[in-house]
Order: sequence, then C-alpha cells, then structure tokens
Amino acid sequence: MENENQQSAGQTKKCPRCGEEIQSSAKKCRHCQSDIRNWFMRHKIITGILIIFVILIITGNNAIQKSSENSSATIKQETTQKEIIPEPELIELSGTGQQSSQVFNLEKGLTVFKMTHTGTSNFSIVLMDSNGERVKLLVNEIGQFDGAKAVGILKKGNYILDISASGIWTVEIKQPRPTSADAKPKTFTGTSQQVSPFINLDKGLTTFNLNHNGNSNFSVTLMDKNGKRIELLVNEIGQFDGSKAVGISRAGLYLMDISASGDWSIDIQ
Repeated sequence: MENENQQSAGQTKKCPRCGEEIQSSAKKCRHCQSDIRNWFMRHKIITGILIIFVILIITGNNAIQKSSENSSATIKQETTQKEIIPEPELIELSGTGQQSSQVFNLEKGLTVFKMTHTGTSNFSIVLMDSNGERVKLLVNEIGQFDGAKAVGILKKGNYILDISASGIWTVEIKQPRPTSADAKPKTFTGTSQQVSPFINLDKGLTTFNLNHNGNSNFSVTLMDKNGKRIELLVNEIGQFDGSKAVGISRAGLYLMDISASGDWSIDIQ
C-alpha cells in the first residue's frame, strides 16, 4: 500500500493556477477547471501559422543570400572582363630621310612610340590626327637616337607621323594594356629620352628620388596606365639630384615619361 501511495504521489503535480494536486498527465485542473497545457498546445492554429512563417523567413533569407552571392560573382566577373582590354597590334614603320608615314589607326588610351635614327643631323617626329592637327612632338634631337615617348591618345581614329631625318629611322607603336606590375620600392635607370616600365602604386604617399647627370633638359612626368598625366615630377636643366612627394589618389598601374640628355635614375619609395 505504501508503494502504491508513493507511486501515486510521484504521478501528481500542483496546478499552476490554484495549487491543488492533480494528475501529471492532466490537461485541465479538476478543481479550478483551468487549461494547464503550455501556450503552444493551447493555440495550435496560431502555432502552426508561426511555424510556417518562420520556415518562409528562413527560406527567403537563403534565397536572398544565394541571389546576392550570384550577383556579386556576376559583378566581379563583369568587372574583370571590363578591366582586361585586348592590346592592339604592334605598328611598325621605317624609312629614310624626311617622310610622311602611312596612315595608321590608334585606339584611345596610352600609346608608346619607340624610335631610332642613324643620321647625324636633326631628327624630329610630330604626331598628327586625320584633320592635320598637331597632337604631339614625339622627338626633337640632333644625330643618332634610340628612345621612346608616352602619349595619351584622347580619341580613337586615324593618325600620321610627320618625320624629319637625315638617315634611316624606325618607329614602333605599342598600346600596352597591362594588368599587373611590380610594386614599390623600385628603381629604374636609363639614358636619354625613355618610357619607364609600369609600377603598381598604392593609394597614398609616394616619394620619387630622381638623379640626372646630363647637361640639358631633364623632365619626368608620371602617367597612369590610360595615358593620363598625373604629375610633373621634375623639369630642370643640367645635372639634378632631388626628390618629389606625390599623393596617389587611386591605386593602380603607373609609368613615367622621361626626357633626358644623359644617364638618369628614379628610385620610388
């Protein structure tokens, strides 16, 4: 009998409303008639609606996240495709003495002219557009020459070179479209008029240490990969040993267009 009473006591609980003893499995108090089931059991319809609502929210969030990931991947792919621009074909021209070159087509953007001359007198080349307008003086030297000039072409179209020379000359025209380059610190060296290799510069402060041992003009212009002039780093006559601090507003690839009459060096920090 004692065991049965203990078992019976273990199967009871107190009603949360009135405090009377009731069966553990009871759904309703026999004393105060209160429904003692939990809220969710007492409101099954509302509970079902809430469960469906939560499922819809989770499903919707997953769909939005997947759509966002797909959109980001698409934008990244389109951006990459936009940045990788095919490089136009190399243009090669040559001749002897004073000549007008054949007409050639240039795309908009950075263009590098590599020029040589074997004569002993004046050597000058002027770039002109299809309307006969002078675009840029590429070189103006006396005697033999082996150098380069960087130009930002503003408009796609046909162009021509007006050449004055006393010997054999050659011109190679490249329109580089780089996607990568070495980062600073970097040092470039050369002789006379040249175009430096590309360098990758971060946004912020960059210092250019420049040296020249010639006796004539020494000028260096910083340009971006699209041929846009960014900063004139130096423009002096004769020997030079100095530096220039520049605030780079946008990270990217840059180069320098150099005019010199002797050996030069540029240390970029």
